[in-house]
Amino acid sequence: MRAKVLWSILCGSLFLAGGNSSAQETLNFEAFQSGNWRATAHFQRNDESFSHCSMNASYNSGTSLFFAIDKELKWRIGFANQKWNLKAGQRYDIAYVIDNFPVNTSSAIAINDDFAIAELPATSDIFQQFRVGRMFVVREGNGFLRFSLNGTSRALSSLLACANEGKLRTASDYRAFGTTRQAVAPPAPAQGVTAEEKLEATQFVANILSTGELRDYKILTSSETNKPSMPDIVRTAAVAWSAPSSFGVLHIVPNGANNVDTLVGGVIGSDAEACKGTFASGKIPDADLPTMRRVFTTCSTDNEDTSHIEYIFVPRPNGSVYRFGTATLFSGDKPKVENQGLREALKKAVFNN
Repeated sequence: MRAKVLWSILCGSLFLAGGNSSAQETLNFEAFQSGNWRATAHFQRNDESFSHCSMNASYNSGTSLFFAIDKELKWRIGFANQKWNLKAGQRYDIAYVIDNFPVNTSSAIAINDDFAIAELPATSDIFQQFRVGRMFVVREGNGFLRFSLNGTSRALSSLLACANEGKLRTASDYRAFGTTRQAVAPPAPAQGVTAEEKLEATQFVANILSTGELRDYKILTSSETNKPSMPDIVRTAAVAWSAPSSFGVLHIVPNGANNVDTLVGGVIGSDAEACKGTFASGKIPDADLPTMRRVFTTCSTDNEDTSHIEYIFVPRPNGSVYRFGTATLFSGDKPKVENQGLREALKKAVFNN
């Protein structure tokens, strides 16, 4: 328990004050549970702004392992064991390896006699190794620590989604929403979408495509979207369309208008979990579309192919949310087209301007 409290205080203060550990204890809310991993969202006590998301798991060895990601998506790791006798403030040079990936080095600092934290490189490669790896081994001096990484793929994806969502929230939002959440799961077919809603969505998309802002797009038939070769994001969509080098989808989320930021975090976490390479995501600010949310995700693989998906979340008058997504697969430089056609068409369709 003491390690968890210190972790909460120190992560917030070190992330925000560059190592000054005098910051106040944060306001903490349970974020999710995934297997043995329990996660918490932390907010600053003074202004209730987001600080970081953390998760921890205990092992039979008596050692607990901690991860944290802050609002800038910087991350660190922590170790705790009540049997240790560390010297507070002392730094320990460590080397660590995940499966057969290259060995990395870092410096861990003892916070007290049984708890130490270490910086992790600000690269997606290490994050991905922790997600796909099976065994994490740490060496300090002549001693070794071994941790199974079972379940970290989903847990770390959920932690990343927690941090992305936290950037859009305050502690008051968490109080209103509730404190218990589920770990991020892959998108499922829309539940409770009626034939009338699907028809309305199809007409909505057809009107957008007919504006002329988008060119060479074709709405796919049900037989085309249900082909086994189609990705889940297409087969579960209410409407899907294709273009020479990309495809687009519209998913309907019933009763999602009050939780758009949660939907954003879920999509980012789901894409992160599905990515088997280097993952990145971010918000796309858009003052002209104040009621909508725009985000992107990218996944680059070892063969240098990159998928780029842009999402636009559109709250509807009936309380549902239209989630638009356009995906492009490319090699080399990122395409210059930034979903501008869909954005402009949506602006006209929703705001009539």
